[in-house]
Amino acid sequence: MLRRHSGRKEVHVRSSGLPRSTAKKTASNSIALALAHFWYELVELGAYESTTQLADVLDVNRSHVSRIMRLTSLAPHLVEALVQDDGSLETSLTQLLKLPPQPWHAQKSCIGRP
Repeated sequence: MLRRHSGRKEVHVRSSGLPRSTAKKTASNSIALALAHFWYELVELGAYESTTQLADVLDVNRSHVSRIMRLTSLAPHLVEALVQDDGSLETSLTQLLKLPPQPWHAQKSCIGRP
Protein backbone atom coordinates (compact mmCIF):
# COMPACT_ATOMS: atom_id res chain seq x y z
CA MET A 1 0.00 0.00 0.00
CA LEU A 2 1.37 3.44 -0.92
CA ARG A 3 0.97 6.31 1.51
CA ARG A 4 2.10 9.88 1.35
CA HIS A 5 4.19 11.05 4.26
CA SER A 6 5.86 14.47 4.36
CA GLY A 7 5.54 14.87 0.61
CA ARG A 8 7.03 11.51 -0.29
CA LYS A 9 5.49 8.16 -1.02
CA GLU A 10 6.16 5.25 1.28
CA VAL A 11 5.40 1.59 0.77
CA HIS A 12 3.64 -0.05 3.70
CA VAL A 13 3.29 -3.81 3.94
CA ARG A 14 1.07 -5.80 6.22
CA SER A 15 2.59 -6.99 9.43
CA SER A 16 3.50 -10.66 9.51
CA GLY A 17 2.16 -10.92 13.04
CA LEU A 18 5.66 -11.50 14.39
CA PRO A 19 7.22 -9.15 16.94
CA ARG A 20 9.39 -6.54 15.20
CA SER A 21 12.66 -7.95 16.65
CA THR A 22 11.83 -11.49 15.45
CA ALA A 23 10.84 -10.27 12.00
CA LYS A 24 14.07 -8.26 11.76
CA LYS A 25 16.21 -11.23 12.85
CA THR A 26 14.45 -13.53 10.39
CA ALA A 27 15.03 -11.03 7.60
CA SER A 28 18.74 -10.69 8.43
CA ASN A 29 19.09 -14.50 8.50
CA SER A 30 17.44 -14.76 5.09
CA ILE A 31 19.61 -11.98 3.68
CA ALA A 32 22.78 -13.65 4.96
CA LEU A 33 21.76 -16.99 3.42
CA ALA A 34 20.87 -15.36 0.10
CA LEU A 35 24.13 -13.42 0.07
CA ALA A 36 26.09 -16.60 0.78
CA HIS A 37 24.53 -18.40 -2.17
CA PHE A 38 24.92 -15.37 -4.44
CA TRP A 39 28.62 -15.01 -3.63
CA TYR A 40 29.12 -18.76 -4.00
CA GLU A 41 27.56 -18.64 -7.49
CA LEU A 42 29.77 -15.69 -8.48
CA VAL A 43 32.90 -17.63 -7.59
CA GLU A 44 31.60 -20.96 -8.92
CA LEU A 45 30.61 -19.51 -12.29
CA GLY A 46 33.96 -17.80 -12.68
CA ALA A 47 32.92 -14.16 -12.31
CA TYR A 48 35.68 -13.99 -9.69
CA GLU A 49 38.64 -16.32 -9.46
CA SER A 50 38.57 -16.64 -5.68
CA THR A 51 36.98 -15.42 -2.48
CA THR A 52 39.99 -13.15 -2.07
CA GLN A 53 39.26 -11.40 -5.36
CA LEU A 54 35.56 -11.15 -4.46
CA ALA A 55 36.43 -9.64 -1.07
CA ASP A 56 38.72 -7.10 -2.74
CA VAL A 57 35.98 -6.05 -5.17
CA LEU A 58 33.42 -5.81 -2.35
CA ASP A 59 35.95 -3.98 -0.16
CA VAL A 60 35.38 -6.32 2.78
CA ASN A 61 37.64 -8.62 4.74
CA ARG A 62 38.32 -11.99 3.09
CA SER A 63 37.46 -13.84 6.30
CA HIS A 64 34.01 -12.19 6.31
CA VAL A 65 33.33 -13.45 2.79
CA SER A 66 34.54 -16.94 3.76
CA ARG A 67 32.38 -17.05 6.90
CA ILE A 68 29.26 -15.93 5.03
CA MET A 69 29.91 -18.39 2.20
CA ARG A 70 30.14 -21.22 4.75
CA LEU A 71 26.38 -20.85 5.17
CA THR A 72 26.00 -22.63 1.82
CA SER A 73 27.10 -25.84 3.52
CA LEU A 74 24.48 -25.75 6.27
CA ALA A 75 22.17 -28.73 6.53
CA PRO A 76 18.65 -28.15 5.16
CA HIS A 77 17.06 -28.40 8.62
CA LEU A 78 19.31 -25.57 9.87
CA VAL A 79 18.52 -23.39 6.86
CA GLU A 80 14.81 -23.93 7.45
CA ALA A 81 15.14 -23.11 11.15
CA LEU A 82 17.09 -19.93 10.36
CA VAL A 83 14.56 -18.73 7.80
CA GLN A 84 11.48 -19.59 9.86
CA ASP A 85 13.06 -18.63 13.20
CA ASP A 86 10.51 -20.77 15.01
CA GLY A 87 12.59 -21.07 18.18
CA SER A 88 13.88 -24.56 17.40
CA LEU A 89 17.41 -23.31 16.87
CA GLU A 90 19.59 -23.27 20.00
CA THR A 91 22.30 -21.16 18.37
CA SER A 92 22.18 -17.87 16.53
CA LEU A 93 23.43 -17.06 13.05
CA THR A 94 26.47 -15.41 14.61
CA GLN A 95 27.35 -18.61 16.47
CA LEU A 96 26.81 -20.73 13.35
CA LEU A 97 29.24 -18.51 11.43
CA LYS A 98 31.96 -19.29 13.98
CA LEU A 99 31.58 -23.07 13.67
CA PRO A 100 33.97 -24.95 11.40
CA PRO A 101 32.35 -26.75 8.44
CA GLN A 102 30.76 -30.02 9.56
CA PRO A 103 28.89 -32.87 7.90
CA TRP A 104 25.11 -32.48 8.00
CA HIS A 105 24.62 -35.25 10.57
CA ALA A 106 27.01 -33.44 12.97
CA GLN A 107 25.04 -30.20 12.60
CA LYS A 108 21.96 -31.73 14.27
CA SER A 109 23.34 -30.70 17.66
CA CYS A 110 22.50 -27.07 16.81
CA ILE A 111 18.77 -27.82 16.81
CA GLY A 112 16.92 -27.88 20.11
CA ARG A 113 14.65 -30.80 19.23
CA PRO A 114 15.48 -34.12 17.55
